[in-house]
Amino acid sequence: KFTVSKAIWYPVDTGLFVTASFDNYVKVWDTNSTQVCVIVLRFDQS
Repeated sequence: KFTVSKAIWYPVDTGLFVTASFDNYVKVWDTNSTQVCVIVLRFDQS
């Protein structure tokens, strides 16, 4: 829904990376898995 503000590759596993976006979501992606987005975290601004 919003623009990705940051994407970081995990240095040990080249198939794993983390993205953060302006809608307060942080997602962990694993391109080596059949389930591509493995973790979704939402941070509320209080």
